[in-house]
Amino acid sequence: MTDKLRDLLHDRAAGTDFPASDVDALVRAGDRRVRRRRGAVAGGALAALAVAAALVVPTLRDGDAAPGPSVDPSDGATETLPNGVVSWATSSVILAGDDALDVGHEVRAYVATTHGYVFADPEGTVYSVTDGDVDPIGRTDASDPHLVTDAGSALVGWVDDTSGPAPAFMTFDQSTEDEATFAGGETSDGMDSTADGADPAYFYALDGGTAYWRDARGAVAVDLATQDTEVVDPDAVDGRDILDVEDGVIAFRDGRGVAVGSTRESAVRLPGVTAVEGELSPDGAWFAYAAPVPDIENGGRTEARVIGVDGTTVPLDIPPAVLSFALPFGWLDDDTVGVLSSGPITSRYQSLLGCEVTTGECEIVVEDAGVPRAQIALPNGRLLD
Repeated sequence: MTDKLRDLLHDRAAGTDFPASDVDALVRAGDRRVRRRRGAVAGGALAALAVAAALVVPTLRDGDAAPGPSVDPSDGATETLPNGVVSWATSSVILAGDDALDVGHEVRAYVATTHGYVFADPEGTVYSVTDGDVDPIGRTDASDPHLVTDAGSALVGWVDDTSGPAPAFMTFDQSTEDEATFAGGETSDGMDSTADGADPAYFYALDGGTAYWRDARGAVAVDLATQDTEVVDPDAVDGRDILDVEDGVIAFRDGRGVAVGSTRESAVRLPGVTAVEGELSPDGAWFAYAAPVPDIENGGRTEARVIGVDGTTVPLDIPPAVLSFALPFGWLDDDTVGVLSSGPITSRYQSLLGCEVTTGECEIVVEDAGVPRAQIALPNGRLLD
């Protein structure tokens, strides 16, 4: 392992020796610690990966009771979750570094910002989490929640399709905590808001102060400060036509694969990439994606792959024991991608890894996360497939 990857994954855990944590205990502790603002939230109320190496959630099988905590559960739950660290969520608990917080609502999809976290619950309500406070800030599609943010940003975007006949593109700035703002766009009654819907209004990405979405004009880039708009793909038909945008680089998708560039016409095709989802690194130099691989013995498997926008491929050295399923879901920095990985399809055991793309070396950050993929939310703003 390189010094860079070792520092990234282990420095924050230096000097700690926490035993396995009890999620139920964390929930109870978190319930006591969430303050209410504006009386709006009942109950107890990141690109980043899940959990530091010192925090491991034990395996819970159907019917099993959670093991009793071996330390004071309040040691693992804080009123203010750190931001800028690796994070993940299960049920209503967001875990960040060595800390955890029950936000009082199931976390279906979420993103991490420079100031906190924004998540959507199963009913489509969007919440902001800052300084231990949990506040409703808007609504989005309950069946396919989708939130977008940008590395190093406090801004979050989504599509509200519940407040009127036409979907609306919304943004919220956690650094000011003002009300969510209508961000512009041209939509009409009856437009959908899901990626695969008919004629959708879909929020592709935020890149600095520029929003990328599909509206009646196709895929457009909108300067949120000035509303200056550039049509980058007039033929975009759904939420899969653009997979990501970082540092001005757009990952376009069509029936032939994925291409990267500033417009559809100028984009350069990535050789061999036919992904339906993927993540660009914050500097726009790398593209991480999941690829199905034939495996007769194990019924098929999924590989995590990384390719440079110049076509350079870097095999990721994922340990064989967790190689049956490997999904990149976000970037820890310009050169390190987070990967959710698991063993055979019949296994519930999962690991969370950090992989340095310049070398392909991977380090298991959490071994045996212990819950099914369907019960984990990772900070990429969408549901896990």
